Amino acid sequence: MKKKIIIDTDCGVDDSLALLCALNSDKLEILCITTVFGNVSVRQAAHNTSYILRMTEREDIPILIGQAKPIVQPLRYPPDFIHGKYGLGTIRSEYTGKNVLTTSAVEYLIQTIRNSDDKITIITIGPLTNIGLALQLAPDIQDNIEEIIVMGGAYQANGNVSPAAEANIYGDAIAAEIVFRSDCLTTMVGLDVTTKVVMDKDYLSVLNNHKLYGNFIKSITGTYYDFHVNCFDIHGITPHDLVTVLYSIDKSLFTTIQGRIYVSADGRMMGQTYVDRRTDIVPGTEWDNRIKSNICTEVNVENLLSEFKNILFQ
Repeated sequence: MKKKIIIDTDCGVDDSLALLCALNSDKLEILCITTVFGNVSVRQAAHNTSYILRMTEREDIPILIGQAKPIVQPLRYPPDFIHGKYGLGTIRSEYTGKNVLTTSAVEYLIQTIRNSDDKITIITIGPLTNIGLALQLAPDIQDNIEEIIVMGGAYQANGNVSPAAEANIYGDAIAAEIVFRSDCLTTMVGLDVTTKVVMDKDYLSVLNNHKLYGNFIKSITGTYYDFHVNCFDIHGITPHDLVTVLYSIDKSLFTTIQGRIYVSADGRMMGQTYVDRRTDIVPGTEWDNRIKSNICTEVNVENLLSEFKNILFQ
């Protein structure tokens, strides 16, 4: 039986690879894709998602445009030096398919989850604003959520926006805190594992020769590759969001621990994901009454990259 999923994305380069993976997997059923600000504006994220669904002939999947800014904190400028001006490297998409619905993403999320006969897994590969608001407005939907798999955060690794914070969590720290303090099972696929997965030139050259998606992959990864070389001296790309989708497909690729996750919502440490691993808790403080999350700490890089290639070329 396929896992029923919703993907929430700020559709940049690694999001695009993640979508290609999910769309080509025989283990996932995508109910809808919601967009959020982050790598690009929320509307550009919808354009980019539309482009990918048209390319993969999957315009049966509805796209919902979500929140354009965080719940409280100021909106940061999109990192166009990483993903390109429009989020897809050298590609500029202004395509809006008929599957881009006028219903708001938050409203659609609530209704889809509430009315589903099966529990739904949510994969978040952008800031958590849409999901946080949905949980805030309709806490009853928690009962019908199988798991929220979050690309974001860091356990022992440094952040990538600040020493403390990863970009998606930093993008809306309050929304992230709402998600991690909810009663949903959450899994943090953070920088501890995503930065270990590097697609080098040889691997990318194989993807670039894909008969359907090769030109697309080559066009989107150039700017992203240059960013990794110039900023980190990494001659390859780290496909953070793809790693997160592959967690939903094959959890055996990962080592996880359990702990309670708290998100710092302001100040210099805004966006930090603090993992509390205590087994004994003194009750009566703001640190209790929170269920444990899964935190990814290790990943089998070779097998993960092999699995993505197999999904794409099957």
